[in-house]
Amino acid sequence: ILQAETTDRILLFATGGRFYTLAADRLPGGRGHGEPLRLIIDLEEQKISIQSSGEFEDFDIDPYKKTCLINGYDDIDFLTSKLDAIKKFEKKRSGNQAEPQQTLQTEKI
Repeated sequence: ILQAETTDRILLFATGGRFYTLAADRLPGGRGHGEPLRLIIDLEEQKISIQSSGEFEDFDIDPYKKTCLINGYDDIDFLTSKLDAIKKFEKKRSGNQAEPQQTLQTEKI
């Protein structure tokens, strides 16, 4: 959950690696008598809501990017988290072929 006030800038990303910044004070509605607009972005539930009014909007996000954002993964961290499945796949694949395949080597840092 990310909370933002009207003085904040919100960083949004789109497919294709594009990033956008949005000034929170430029968002429509939800503003009253000079009160700050407070947004809650719930990534797990995929909802953006205005805290004061309870209004919300659902949004879509690529499941891979959602997993990476929630867990703080980059591409390598994501692959490392799948290491057991990768090794199992390699073992199964090498059992089905006559020539041995090169296996994935990992090193603890």
